[in-house]
Amino acid sequence: MIIFSKGWSTDLDGPGQRLVFYMKGCNMRCSWCANPESISPYPQILYYPQRSPLPPSYACQHGAISEDGRLDRSKCTSCLDRGCATIFRNPAFELSGAEMRPEDLLELSLEAKRFFGKDGGVTFGGGEPTLQSDDLLTALGLLKQKGIHSAVESNASTKSYSKIIGNCDLLISDLKAVTASKLKKHASFAKSSLILENLMDAAVRQDSFILRIPIVPFLNGSKSESTKIRNFVELMRAMRKKELGKPLIVEEIKLHHYGKPKYLALGLEYTADTRQETI
Repeated sequence: MIIFSKGWSTDLDGPGQRLVFYMKGCNMRCSWCANPESISPYPQILYYPQRSPLPPSYACQHGAISEDGRLDRSKCTSCLDRGCATIFRNPAFELSGAEMRPEDLLELSLEAKRFFGKDGGVTFGGGEPTLQSDDLLTALGLLKQKGIHSAVESNASTKSYSKIIGNCDLLISDLKAVTASKLKKHASFAKSSLILENLMDAAVRQDSFILRIPIVPFLNGSKSESTKIRNFVELMRAMRKKELGKPLIVEEIKLHHYGKPKYLALGLEYTADTRQETI
């Protein structure tokens, strides 16, 4: 499995102290993404020139860095060793994306288990974890064998999503929009119909389930779209109560721009903070 980062969180990515593995690759292209380095499934270099006291031209053997510190990313495409980050280890460079076997992930989780406390465990975020469903299912099975609580955060937009339902202890999923045209414009490569089908499936089959709604004014801030979301949530709530006898937990997440520095570090334009319209 390809992981781009790992770290700790408390009561944000599931209950208690969580060891979070962020899986690389996403089928959405949300302009407000907090982890833009997660979108591509391939390893990438994030460049923060301000972290180096001098222009780190020496750190690239392919001449991609000029004497004044500018990075020519066209020369990075043919670089396989990513020596700037892996050999020279210059602080200006971060390598996003490394391969990890599910067995290695389990070993790290077992070493961290003493920090989980009563309610904690391991969470898989992204990116979109279900794009690596085979490895994800293997890792979830290994964690279950060792009694480690598992959580998966997903955008619910892949066909593999249904395989994860019931195979993790907690499933956390997004509902960004109901109208297909809105979702396609702002989060391309995702089908609204499949998302709604997947979410309803999770609501009636996943014992522990949290629905998260990111409040993005230019995506779902209109009265008509917010009404459609509310109506669908009520339908999910009714079906979950009927099938499992459980309430539907819904969390709203306010739009933030924490990912903007990462866009710049990837050489990408960040547009979410320039959008003022509600459409």
